Amino acid sequence: MSQLSLERISKTFRGVEVLRDIHLQAEPGEFICLLGPSGSGKSTILRMVGGFETADLGTISLAGEEIGDLPPNRRNIGFVFQDYALFPHLTVEENIAFGLKCKRTAAEESKARIRSVLDIVGLTGLEKRYPKQLSGGQQQRVAIARAIALRPALLLLDEPLSNLDAKLRRQIRLEMRALQQELGITTIMVTHDQEEAMTMADRIAVLQNGVIQQIGTPLELYKSPANLFVAGFIGDPPINLYPCRSKRSGGAVGISVLDTFLEISCGTGVPPEDCDYVLGIRPEDVLLSPVDEGRGGIAATVDVVEYLGSAALVHIRTAGSGTKLCALVHSKWIPGSGDRVKLQLVVENALLFHGDTTGAVTAIEIKDSAAAYAARSGS
Repeated sequence: MSQLSLERISKTFRGVEVLRDIHLQAEPGEFICLLGPSGSGKSTILRMVGGFETADLGTISLAGEEIGDLPPNRRNIGFVFQDYALFPHLTVEENIAFGLKCKRTAAEESKARIRSVLDIVGLTGLEKRYPKQLSGGQQQRVAIARAIALRPALLLLDEPLSNLDAKLRRQIRLEMRALQQELGITTIMVTHDQEEAMTMADRIAVLQNGVIQQIGTPLELYKSPANLFVAGFIGDPPINLYPCRSKRSGGAVGISVLDTFLEISCGTGVPPEDCDYVLGIRPEDVLLSPVDEGRGGIAATVDVVEYLGSAALVHIRTAGSGTKLCALVHSKWIPGSGDRVKLQLVVENALLFHGDTTGAVTAIEIKDSAAAYAARSGS
């Protein structure tokens, strides 16, 4: 197991800055996902680590050795490409043996490694088949087997599941994660699929416009996003976001959103008035109930219901201001389109961001308890 360290990495292509001041460290045996939209710079980072691109500034170190100037074949890194890059004229066994031959591995050692990796990835018995005789999932396993047969210090995965259908993708990602944990190989994977990143990674680095916006565990990114971009990018269904402005009402400072007033507190004094914020509420923190129930809440009307199997995503708009939001409903009662409902918010889970920037989450917190909110909204 080896530690990977990137320090102050920057890169410009034809006058366009694609990476800026990247700092990233993967601990030995850690699985890190680089997550972001197309063009965010995640694949460029992977190619730099693999030796297929060079950084304009900064250093890349593996197991304490700087590797930025080494060619790919001298970095002891396994690379699994998006299209698998298998040789169509070579069998499974020959594809796996190719890298071992390049490294002049002894014949008996090579055979032993091939048998071992075929067993690890579940392809024993298919060694004489050609890539065209394999399914997409089997080809992906061959690509992984070829990489790990070299016993690399680091494994790089470039969107390895993007060519698979949804059901097979879920199956393979579980197998890949289990394999990575079993072998203990430090792994960096590029993906734009947040579900893959959330289910496979120990930590995730979220990128936008060549800058790492936040690095953390899946739970940290979901519960405590560093800025509006991360909050909006992480989470499916996406978070509800509402611009608001702080104001004084009686002796308290708060924000008005969804037809009610929420008091806020910064813990070190009274928060400033007349400041722009954005309130974030996850769909699972929007609670719906029928209008004829005794509970209080904000009146709303259902526009559209998306059935997701065990749950439903309910799109609603409030009766007063017509504000739209989404609720994720897991209960037996699911309203229909056009139904009138009442809603309450799990206020303590809400997020508050500075509204004039995509910078860090403000230190100001929503002070209201769920009970106080329910009382004000009519229960």
